[in-house]
Amino acid sequence: MLSSHNALEHFADFASDYADKGRVASFPSLYAYELPAGGAELARRKFNLPEKFALVANQFWRHKNHEVVIDAIGLLRRKGIIIHVVMTGMPVDLGDPTNETLSRILQQIASAGLNEQIRILGMLRFDDLANLMRTAAVVIQPSRFEGWSSVVQDGKALGRPIICSDIPVHREQAPDALGFFPCDSAALLAELLAANWQQLEPGPDPVVEASALTAEREFARVHGQRLLSICREADSL
Repeated sequence: MLSSHNALEHFADFASDYADKGRVASFPSLYAYELPAGGAELARRKFNLPEKFALVANQFWRHKNHEVVIDAIGLLRRKGIIIHVVMTGMPVDLGDPTNETLSRILQQIASAGLNEQIRILGMLRFDDLANLMRTAAVVIQPSRFEGWSSVVQDGKALGRPIICSDIPVHREQAPDALGFFPCDSAALLAELLAANWQQLEPGPDPVVEASALTAEREFARVHGQRLLSICREADSL
């Protein structure tokens, strides 16, 4: 069982003898089942964040590609465009025992003079992360690889604008994203942000959020039916 058609293609590439056994069941956001408690503004005020910010909500793992966002924000700063970014996620990578990736990210922010623009909050409570996503002007997903991105799905569920790296699974998951950029192109990410930042508004937008959550709950219902169908198929073999 795989989370995307892109993952199924990868499975067929390395396990071609079993490709016909693959089944796709793309998962919904947890927000389809549970919304955060309290007002959406609580987390922003709690962490003393600016009213308008972009959110990067990935673990600090090498393939999550935070560096391209930092480079893009630095390019924009040199053009006089100031965009604040909040980064969340567990500040450790079990595959990187020396924490080289996180150290490099922190040093890159400092070297670029972006300490006042890029805030790293680390691992957050469920309610805090959800409310930051609800209030973010845009969610950026710069990852080099995903099976099915929970960050993208969460952004969709809450009706927030999303900018994604241009990998096939993001195209599959978020065809209506605000824009896509090559993983290694800070310049194109900067262009996307510059072109859209002025008209982007902090959330939440109650009407858009309600509509998005309704769609996500329907997606969750279909997902549940898909899981049952796969289990019944396996049981009948």
